[in-house]
Amino acid sequence: MAVYVDDLLIMGQREEDIDEVKDLLKNRYQMKDLGVARRFLGMDIDYAEDGSIKLHLKRYLSALLERHGMSECNPVSTPMDPSVRLIPAGDRDGLADAKEYQQIVGELQFASLVARPDISCAVGTLAQFNVNPTSTHLGAAKRVLRYLKGSADWELSIPRHLEKHRHSQMRIGPATERPGDLELGMWS
Repeated sequence: MAVYVDDLLIMGQREEDIDEVKDLLKNRYQMKDLGVARRFLGMDIDYAEDGSIKLHLKRYLSALLERHGMSECNPVSTPMDPSVRLIPAGDRDGLADAKEYQQIVGELQFASLVARPDISCAVGTLAQFNVNPTSTHLGAAKRVLRYLKGSADWELSIPRHLEKHRHSQMRIGPATERPGDLELGMWS
């Protein structure tokens, strides 16, 4: 069960168990059953015929790009530019709008935690500069937005059965692409 303020997501392997939990909660609290989850906290949830679950952020990313005036930006193929070295602000560096920078980084953190682990390293690096961000830092944050523009249709695919103690086939990438997708290993 996942709870966020007044939103509740109940998950289980057997529908009978889920119904029992819902009935117990309905007897105690006023609640409305919205059926099978299709959207939760900004993430869209799709269910494939093979039983896998697909999480994506297409609507969230579209709104994010719009909020920061980057709807029409040119996409890039990597979240970070390897030729740009991010360092703390010096005396001669032009400072960026800290509020804008922190907002972008926070929104990117949400995306990386929910369904876009491919940007986690970039976001972790950017988060180190939330105090006194420079124009270089803001440019690097906006580059991640440009990367997301080009990969907005990517999804995180979670197989129906995650095998314990074994590399899983969880993957992130375009729904149409199979070879070469970024695969995430899950171990326990």
